[in-house]
Amino acid sequence: FTLTLTGLILSFSLLRGGPLDLFPGVSETVLEGMNDGVLVLDEQDRVLFANQVLRRYANIWPETPVGKLIDDVLYDWPNFAETFRGINNAHTEVKVSLDPTNIMYFDLRIAPVHGGKKRPIGRILIFHDISERKQAEQRLSTQEEDSLTIQAQDTSIPLVLILDAEDGKIVEVNRAFLLAMGFNRESAIGRTLVDLGIWIDKQHNLFMRQVREKKAVESYPFLFQRKSSTPVKFILTAKAVVIRDTQYIIWMASK
Repeated sequence: FTLTLTGLILSFSLLRGGPLDLFPGVSETVLEGMNDGVLVLDEQDRVLFANQVLRRYANIWPETPVGKLIDDVLYDWPNFAETFRGINNAHTEVKVSLDPTNIMYFDLRIAPVHGGKKRPIGRILIFHDISERKQAEQRLSTQEEDSLTIQAQDTSIPLVLILDAEDGKIVEVNRAFLLAMGFNRESAIGRTLVDLGIWIDKQHNLFMRQVREKKAVESYPFLFQRKSSTPVKFILTAKAVVIRDTQYIIWMASK
């Protein structure tokens, strides 16, 4: 809605006065009163208009940047001017590191500005501050990661795997296994424990043969190599089962 309103105001103003008389009377008042930052550039990236919100974002309040290049106005915003140079249509999120302790996030919209006979004379940039939302998302993500870490450290939940008895490939795993070993489901299914680098016990082939022959193995101590971490000792129980004429091996591991 903000961009639409601004576009209507700009179009009306341009039809009346042209780029050097861009915001006469009420149009400038409306743009100055907006909650979003507004920056209008000509085709050479010189500033035609910047409302007070944008000037505060750029830390150039109360001076006016009209006539200056965007590079000189947003010099504290690393790579911003170069990243969006020549872009007349865009809708994206941008991160601006004003300093190590002051990081802002904007929903950025860029649209062309036309004069008489739809002649392009520049572009308008609308900066909607979404810093609070992004910070809330980051806090939630951190909380979720902490929760997953706690779950991964919960030794009361056994690791469960179902392997194809013929080739040893994983056909199913539980969440406890993924959390403890550091894999996601897509990277685990269809691969063997050796493929994943998890099994580091040299008796792997012997163990698998015992399960196939004896149909069950209990209390077997072994080491699992967690992804990007140190090996962990588990006690393994395994049992061979037949489901729809296919033999599988069900593993259950606990500390």
